[in-house]
Amino acid sequence: MSNLAREDGKQVYFEDYGSGDSAIILVHGWGSSLRAWDYNLQALTSAGYRVVLLDHRGCGNSDKDFADMGIEAIATDVVALVEHLGLSRVVLNGWSMGGPVIVSAAAELGARCVGLVLT
Repeated sequence: MSNLAREDGKQVYFEDYGSGDSAIILVHGWGSSLRAWDYNLQALTSAGYRVVLLDHRGCGNSDKDFADMGIEAIATDVVALVEHLGLSRVVLNGWSMGGPVIVSAAAELGARCVGLVLT
């Protein structure tokens, strides 16, 4: 649905379902894509939650040639996405390698992160 501009003209792909200033952000594991969350997405949006998903650097529809594709770099993408969307409250859910990514992002987001789910 959309791309988030990052360093050196690179793009991180994301999808945003719903509205409001709070959301659940779903972060997939390495080598996967945001499509890993399709069944969860349907259940969460049907329950009325705003849900945001992103493809890691190098995965899915995001650019594949980032200089840094480590956990901290991906976490900065999550933080940048929260800021880009103007979210004031987020619950972060990370699956597999998405787990350490969201832990790092939560540390930077501070009080804006109201929950962590390690899947």
